[in-house]
Amino acid sequence: MSVKILCISSSPRRHGNSETLLDRFIDAAAKHESAECEKIVLSDYNIKPCKGCNACEKAGKCVISDDAAGIIGRILSADIVVFAAPIYCVGVCSQAKAFIDRIQVLRSRKDVLNLPTFDPDRKGKRIGVFISTAGQPDDGMFAPSVATMKCFFHHCGIGTKNIEYLLVSGVDGKGAVKSLPDAKEKAQALADAVIDRINGMTN
Repeated sequence: MSVKILCISSSPRRHGNSETLLDRFIDAAAKHESAECEKIVLSDYNIKPCKGCNACEKAGKCVISDDAAGIIGRILSADIVVFAAPIYCVGVCSQAKAFIDRIQVLRSRKDVLNLPTFDPDRKGKRIGVFISTAGQPDDGMFAPSVATMKCFFHHCGIGTKNIEYLLVSGVDGKGAVKSLPDAKEKAQALADAVIDRINGMTN
């Protein structure tokens, strides 16, 4: 059985620290015969911010016409969703947050309209991964973003117990994470672990 992995890079700085770790994850995942990896770079897409209009609470879909709906559909069909974002001002970068806010439509479908968002047979059988880097050498910088990502994954149908994290602080300059071999090894080990785990859930 194939494992569909959707990897999202949200940093506006291409090939920076968070995307570098994401690519290490992808490289390791690609070595598994069962894995099908797709990478999305959010800056390549037209993602408008949520308007807070709550129209989705009546229509069950977002009224904004852009690329968000297509990406959300790919998230819901994935077995593993990997979201990479750098920390800016003690939160995920604005590109990440703009997209995360658009997940509001899933909350409206599930909690307001009582509509299904994904196959109920897959409940508890999907995994979320949050990869993040911060310039400050303080692991406490990640706490607000971890809370944000728990909310994001929850609305995507992935519970807290099925979320994994790779958080690396003290890497500010572009490419700084490359000087930390253990970070690369952790990204690779995480890919192996979550693929093994998802195979155990579905077999």
